[in-house]
Amino acid sequence: MFHSWRHSSSNYKTVYFLLACWRPFMSLERRQWHRIEGAGGKTNDILHGLCQSGIKHSDTNVLYFPGDVQETEEYMKKGPNHEWIQWSYETTVDRLCERFPRSNTFLVRPRRMVKETFNCFDHFVNGNLLGAPDHANSFGALHHITEIVGRLESDLGLSRDWMIVGFSHGCVVLNQISYEIAALEEIDSKPSGNEDFKKSCKDPDDDVNILDGVSTLAADWLKSHDVTSIRDFISRIKVLYWLDGGHSGQGNTWITDDATIRALTVIPDIRVHVTPYQMKDKTRPWLEREERQFVDKLKGYGGNVTEQMHFKDEEKSLSIHFNLLQEF
Repeated sequence: MFHSWRHSSSNYKTVYFLLACWRPFMSLERRQWHRIEGAGGKTNDILHGLCQSGIKHSDTNVLYFPGDVQETEEYMKKGPNHEWIQWSYETTVDRLCERFPRSNTFLVRPRRMVKETFNCFDHFVNGNLLGAPDHANSFGALHHITEIVGRLESDLGLSRDWMIVGFSHGCVVLNQISYEIAALEEIDSKPSGNEDFKKSCKDPDDDVNILDGVSTLAADWLKSHDVTSIRDFISRIKVLYWLDGGHSGQGNTWITDDATIRALTVIPDIRVHVTPYQMKDKTRPWLEREERQFVDKLKGYGGNVTEQMHFKDEEKSLSIHFNLLQEF
Protein backbone atom coordinates (compact mmCIF):
# COMPACT_ATOMS: atom_id res chain seq x y z
CA MET A 1 0.00 0.00 0.00
CA PHE A 2 1.45 3.37 -1.02
CA HIS A 3 1.14 6.45 1.16
CA SER A 4 1.62 10.15 0.52
CA TRP A 5 5.05 11.73 0.95
CA ARG A 6 5.70 13.29 4.30
CA HIS A 7 7.11 16.48 2.77
CA SER A 8 4.00 17.48 0.85
CA SER A 9 4.04 21.09 -0.35
CA SER A 10 1.03 23.35 0.01
CA ASN A 11 0.16 22.60 -3.61
CA TYR A 12 -0.23 18.89 -2.95
CA LYS A 13 -3.73 18.60 -1.53
CA THR A 14 -3.92 14.89 -2.31
CA VAL A 15 -1.61 11.99 -3.00
CA TYR A 16 -2.54 12.24 -6.67
CA PHE A 17 -2.44 15.51 -8.52
CA LEU A 18 -2.23 16.92 -12.02
CA LEU A 19 0.37 19.53 -12.82
CA ALA A 20 -1.00 21.90 -15.44
CA CYS A 21 2.20 22.94 -17.17
CA TRP A 22 2.79 26.22 -18.96
CA ARG A 23 4.01 24.14 -21.88
CA PRO A 24 1.00 24.18 -24.24
CA PHE A 25 1.73 20.80 -25.73
CA MET A 26 1.84 18.71 -22.61
CA SER A 27 0.55 18.16 -19.12
CA LEU A 28 2.50 16.14 -16.60
CA GLU A 29 1.23 14.06 -13.74
CA ARG A 30 3.17 13.26 -10.59
CA ARG A 31 2.38 11.02 -7.66
CA GLN A 32 4.19 10.86 -4.35
CA TRP A 33 4.63 7.57 -2.52
CA HIS A 34 5.84 7.46 1.08
CA ARG A 35 7.97 4.69 2.59
CA ILE A 36 7.98 2.11 -0.18
CA GLU A 37 9.37 -1.02 1.42
CA GLY A 38 12.34 -2.75 -0.10
CA ALA A 39 14.72 -5.32 1.39
CA GLY A 40 15.05 -6.02 5.09
CA GLY A 41 12.40 -3.53 6.14
CA LYS A 42 14.26 -0.59 4.57
CA THR A 43 12.04 2.05 2.96
CA ASN A 44 12.46 4.94 0.54
CA ASP A 45 10.11 7.68 -0.61
CA ILE A 46 9.35 7.80 -4.34
CA LEU A 47 8.27 10.64 -6.62
CA HIS A 48 6.54 9.21 -9.69
CA GLY A 49 6.28 11.05 -12.98
CA LEU A 50 3.60 9.30 -15.02
CA CYS A 51 4.14 8.21 -18.61
CA GLN A 52 2.38 10.70 -20.90
CA SER A 53 0.53 7.93 -22.72
CA GLY A 54 -0.60 6.29 -19.47
CA ILE A 55 1.07 4.17 -16.81
CA LYS A 56 0.33 0.88 -18.52
CA HIS A 57 1.29 2.09 -22.00
CA SER A 58 4.94 2.86 -21.27
CA ASP A 59 7.79 1.23 -23.15
CA THR A 60 10.08 1.25 -20.14
CA ASN A 61 10.59 2.79 -16.70
CA VAL A 62 13.22 5.20 -15.39
CA LEU A 63 14.71 4.92 -11.90
CA TYR A 64 16.49 8.16 -10.96
CA PHE A 65 18.92 8.75 -8.09
CA PRO A 66 19.39 12.50 -7.46
CA GLY A 67 22.52 14.47 -6.63
CA ASP A 68 23.51 16.68 -3.73
CA VAL A 69 21.50 19.86 -3.13
CA GLN A 70 18.40 18.40 -4.80
CA GLU A 71 15.32 18.13 -2.59
CA THR A 72 11.61 18.98 -2.75
CA GLU A 73 10.53 22.47 -3.81
CA GLU A 74 9.17 23.13 -0.34
CA TYR A 75 12.44 22.12 1.32
CA MET A 76 14.70 23.99 -1.11
CA LYS A 77 12.85 27.30 -1.08
CA LYS A 78 13.39 27.55 2.70
CA GLY A 79 17.01 26.35 2.77
CA PRO A 80 20.45 27.66 1.79
CA ASN A 81 20.24 26.16 -1.71
CA HIS A 82 17.09 28.04 -2.76
CA GLU A 83 18.91 29.52 -5.78
CA TRP A 84 18.93 26.03 -7.30
CA ILE A 85 15.22 25.39 -6.78
CA GLN A 86 14.75 24.96 -10.54
CA TRP A 87 16.46 21.59 -10.04
CA SER A 88 14.15 20.41 -7.27
CA TYR A 89 12.78 16.88 -7.26
CA GLU A 90 9.55 18.02 -8.88
CA THR A 91 11.10 19.93 -11.78
CA THR A 92 13.71 17.22 -12.34
CA VAL A 93 11.01 14.56 -12.62
CA ASP A 94 9.16 16.80 -15.10
CA ARG A 95 12.32 17.15 -17.20
CA LEU A 96 12.91 13.42 -17.15
CA CYS A 97 9.32 12.84 -18.26
CA GLU A 98 10.00 15.15 -21.19
CA ARG A 99 13.29 13.39 -21.92
CA PHE A 100 11.62 9.97 -21.79
CA PRO A 101 7.97 10.65 -22.78
CA ARG A 102 7.09 6.96 -23.19
CA SER A 103 8.41 6.02 -19.76
CA ASN A 104 7.28 6.15 -16.15
CA THR A 105 9.88 8.00 -14.09
CA PHE A 106 10.59 7.21 -10.44
CA LEU A 107 12.84 9.47 -8.35
CA VAL A 108 14.20 7.65 -5.31
CA ARG A 109 14.63 9.93 -2.34
CA PRO A 110 17.85 9.34 -0.36
CA ARG A 111 17.54 8.20 3.24
CA ARG A 112 19.00 11.41 4.66
CA MET A 113 20.50 14.78 3.82
CA VAL A 114 23.44 16.27 5.76
CA LYS A 115 24.11 20.00 6.15
CA GLU A 116 21.14 20.66 3.86
CA THR A 117 23.37 19.68 0.94
CA PHE A 118 24.77 16.13 0.94
CA ASN A 119 22.36 13.35 -0.05
CA CYS A 120 23.17 9.98 1.51
CA PHE A 121 21.94 6.72 -0.03
CA ASP A 122 22.44 4.60 3.10
CA HIS A 123 19.90 1.97 2.05
CA PHE A 124 21.85 1.24 -1.13
CA VAL A 125 25.52 1.66 -0.26
CA ASN A 126 27.51 1.94 2.94
CA GLY A 127 29.17 5.33 3.43
CA ASN A 128 30.50 7.93 5.83
CA LEU A 129 28.66 10.83 7.45
CA LEU A 130 28.57 12.81 4.18
CA GLY A 131 27.64 9.83 2.04
CA ALA A 132 31.04 9.12 0.49
CA PRO A 133 30.73 5.41 -0.35
CA ASP A 134 32.52 2.38 0.99
CA HIS A 135 31.68 -0.03 -1.78
CA ALA A 136 31.40 -3.76 -1.19
CA ASN A 137 29.90 -6.43 -3.39
CA SER A 138 27.80 -7.76 -0.53
CA PHE A 139 25.90 -4.68 0.67
CA GLY A 140 22.54 -5.25 -0.99
CA ALA A 141 21.62 -2.36 -3.30
CA LEU A 142 20.33 -4.75 -5.95
CA HIS A 143 18.21 -6.63 -3.43
CA HIS A 144 16.66 -3.39 -2.16
CA ILE A 145 16.04 -2.07 -5.68
CA THR A 146 14.59 -5.39 -6.83
CA GLU A 147 12.09 -5.38 -3.96
CA ILE A 148 11.05 -1.76 -4.59
CA VAL A 149 10.74 -2.32 -8.33
CA GLY A 150 8.70 -5.47 -7.73
CA ARG A 151 6.20 -3.55 -5.62
CA LEU A 152 5.93 -0.78 -8.21
CA GLU A 153 5.43 -3.26 -11.05
CA SER A 154 2.83 -5.25 -9.13
CA ASP A 155 0.82 -2.33 -7.76
CA LEU A 156 0.94 -0.11 -10.86
CA GLY A 157 0.96 -2.67 -13.66
CA LEU A 158 4.22 -1.38 -15.12
CA SER A 159 6.21 -2.65 -18.06
CA ARG A 160 9.18 -4.75 -17.01
CA ASP A 161 12.10 -2.95 -18.68
CA TRP A 162 14.14 -0.38 -16.75
CA MET A 163 16.65 2.40 -17.24
CA ILE A 164 18.62 3.57 -14.21
CA VAL A 165 19.93 7.13 -14.08
CA GLY A 166 22.38 8.44 -11.50
CA PHE A 167 23.22 12.14 -11.30
CA SER A 168 26.28 13.45 -9.45
CA HIS A 169 26.22 11.88 -5.95
CA GLY A 170 23.44 9.54 -7.11
CA CYS A 171 26.00 7.71 -9.26
CA VAL A 172 27.25 5.94 -6.12
CA VAL A 173 24.17 3.72 -6.38
CA LEU A 174 25.07 2.75 -9.95
CA ASN A 175 28.60 1.98 -8.82
CA GLN A 176 27.29 -0.22 -6.01
CA ILE A 177 25.00 -2.03 -8.44
CA SER A 178 28.05 -2.72 -10.59
CA TYR A 179 30.03 -4.25 -7.72
CA GLU A 180 27.11 -6.51 -6.90
CA ILE A 181 26.74 -7.60 -10.52
CA ALA A 182 30.41 -8.61 -10.29
CA ALA A 183 29.62 -10.66 -7.16
CA LEU A 184 26.98 -12.57 -9.09
CA GLU A 185 29.48 -13.06 -11.92
CA GLU A 186 31.87 -14.64 -9.41
CA ILE A 187 29.14 -16.92 -8.13
CA ASP A 188 28.33 -18.05 -11.66
CA SER A 189 31.93 -18.63 -12.70
CA LYS A 190 33.45 -20.58 -9.78
CA PRO A 191 34.06 -24.35 -10.08
CA SER A 192 32.60 -26.85 -7.64
CA GLY A 193 33.87 -26.59 -4.09
CA ASN A 194 34.08 -29.03 -1.20
CA GLU A 195 31.12 -30.84 0.33
CA ASP A 196 31.14 -28.86 3.57
CA PHE A 197 30.78 -25.63 1.64
CA LYS A 198 28.02 -27.09 -0.50
CA LYS A 199 26.09 -28.12 2.58
CA SER A 200 26.43 -24.62 4.04
CA CYS A 201 24.87 -23.16 0.88
CA LYS A 202 22.13 -25.72 0.51
CA ASP A 203 18.53 -24.59 0.40
CA PRO A 204 16.83 -26.36 3.33
CA ASP A 205 13.65 -26.71 1.27
CA ASP A 206 15.34 -28.15 -1.80
CA ASP A 207 17.64 -31.05 -2.58
CA VAL A 208 19.64 -28.94 -5.03
CA ASN A 209 22.69 -26.94 -3.91
CA ILE A 210 22.26 -23.22 -4.48
CA LEU A 211 25.85 -22.87 -5.75
CA ASP A 212 29.20 -24.54 -5.88
CA GLY A 213 32.38 -23.15 -4.32
CA VAL A 214 32.82 -19.36 -4.30
CA SER A 215 34.58 -16.94 -1.98
CA THR A 216 33.24 -16.44 1.53
CA LEU A 217 32.11 -12.89 0.68
CA ALA A 218 30.15 -14.03 -2.36
CA ALA A 219 28.69 -16.93 -0.39
CA ASP A 220 27.47 -14.61 2.36
CA TRP A 221 25.96 -12.35 -0.29
CA LEU A 222 24.19 -15.27 -1.91
CA LYS A 223 22.71 -16.65 1.29
CA SER A 224 21.26 -13.26 2.28
CA HIS A 225 19.62 -12.28 -1.01
CA ASP A 226 16.95 -13.52 -3.41
CA VAL A 227 19.37 -14.21 -6.22
CA THR A 228 16.78 -15.48 -8.71
CA SER A 229 14.77 -12.25 -8.55
CA ILE A 230 17.93 -10.15 -8.67
CA ARG A 231 19.21 -11.95 -11.75
CA ASP A 232 15.82 -11.44 -13.39
CA PHE A 233 15.92 -7.71 -12.64
CA ILE A 234 19.47 -7.36 -13.99
CA SER A 235 18.33 -8.97 -17.25
CA ARG A 236 15.68 -6.26 -17.54
CA ILE A 237 18.04 -3.29 -17.11
CA LYS A 238 18.30 -1.87 -20.62
CA VAL A 239 20.37 1.28 -19.99
CA LEU A 240 22.55 2.69 -17.21
CA TYR A 241 23.22 6.46 -17.25
CA TRP A 242 26.14 7.96 -15.33
CA LEU A 243 25.58 11.75 -15.27
CA ASP A 244 28.60 13.75 -14.02
CA GLY A 245 29.34 11.42 -11.13
CA GLY A 246 30.90 12.86 -7.99
CA HIS A 247 30.82 12.79 -4.18
CA SER A 248 32.62 14.25 -1.17
CA GLY A 249 35.20 11.47 -0.89
CA GLN A 250 38.85 11.53 -1.91
CA GLY A 251 38.58 9.03 -4.74
CA ASN A 252 36.66 5.91 -5.79
CA THR A 253 34.21 8.10 -7.69
CA TRP A 254 34.26 6.03 -10.88
CA ILE A 255 34.74 2.26 -11.07
CA THR A 256 38.29 1.28 -12.07
CA ASP A 257 38.35 -2.35 -10.85
CA ASP A 258 38.79 -4.64 -13.85
CA ALA A 259 36.63 -7.51 -12.64
CA THR A 260 33.74 -5.17 -11.86
CA ILE A 261 33.98 -3.37 -15.19
CA ARG A 262 34.19 -6.66 -17.08
CA ALA A 263 31.05 -7.91 -15.32
CA LEU A 264 29.25 -4.69 -16.22
CA THR A 265 29.32 -5.61 -19.91
CA VAL A 266 26.18 -7.67 -19.25
CA ILE A 267 24.25 -4.37 -19.42
CA PRO A 268 23.30 -3.78 -23.08
CA ASP A 269 23.72 0.01 -23.10
CA ILE A 270 25.85 2.24 -20.86
CA ARG A 271 25.90 6.00 -21.31
CA VAL A 272 28.32 8.43 -19.69
CA HIS A 273 27.64 12.18 -19.74
CA VAL A 274 30.05 14.60 -18.04
CA THR A 275 30.78 18.33 -17.76
CA PRO A 276 33.80 20.49 -16.86
CA TYR A 277 32.30 20.89 -13.39
CA GLN A 278 33.65 17.45 -12.51
CA MET A 279 36.18 16.70 -15.26
CA LYS A 280 38.11 19.97 -15.00
CA ASP A 281 38.14 20.32 -11.23
CA LYS A 282 41.83 20.87 -10.40
CA THR A 283 41.17 20.26 -6.70
CA ARG A 284 39.90 16.76 -7.52
CA PRO A 285 42.15 15.52 -10.34
CA TRP A 286 41.16 11.88 -9.77
CA LEU A 287 37.69 12.51 -11.24
CA GLU A 288 38.87 12.87 -14.81
CA ARG A 289 41.48 10.12 -14.41
CA GLU A 290 39.01 7.60 -12.99
CA GLU A 291 36.32 8.43 -15.56
CA ARG A 292 38.83 7.89 -18.37
CA GLN A 293 39.80 4.49 -16.95
CA PHE A 294 36.17 3.47 -16.54
CA VAL A 295 35.23 4.26 -20.13
CA ASP A 296 38.42 2.91 -21.71
CA LYS A 297 38.33 -0.36 -19.76
CA LEU A 298 34.65 -0.84 -20.49
CA LYS A 299 35.33 -0.42 -24.20
CA GLY A 300 38.30 -2.76 -23.94
CA TYR A 301 36.11 -5.50 -22.48
CA GLY A 302 33.57 -5.10 -25.27
CA GLY A 303 30.99 -3.06 -23.39
CA ASN A 304 28.51 -0.97 -25.33
CA VAL A 305 29.36 2.43 -23.86
CA THR A 306 28.93 5.94 -25.24
CA GLU A 307 30.57 9.02 -23.71
CA GLN A 308 29.81 12.70 -24.18
CA MET A 309 31.33 15.84 -22.71
CA HIS A 310 28.77 18.66 -22.48
CA PHE A 311 29.57 22.40 -22.24
CA LYS A 312 33.21 21.58 -22.96
CA ASP A 313 34.11 25.17 -23.85
CA GLU A 314 32.48 26.68 -20.76
CA GLU A 315 34.02 27.46 -17.40
CA LYS A 316 33.56 25.00 -14.56
CA SER A 317 30.39 25.92 -12.65
CA LEU A 318 27.56 24.35 -10.70
CA SER A 319 25.16 25.77 -13.30
CA ILE A 320 26.49 23.62 -16.13
CA HIS A 321 26.53 20.64 -13.77
CA PHE A 322 22.78 20.97 -13.19
CA ASN A 323 22.09 21.96 -16.80
CA LEU A 324 23.28 18.51 -17.80
CA LEU A 325 19.91 17.23 -16.56
CA GLN A 326 18.32 19.14 -19.42
CA GLU A 327 20.95 18.42 -22.07
CA PHE A 328 21.84 14.73 -21.81
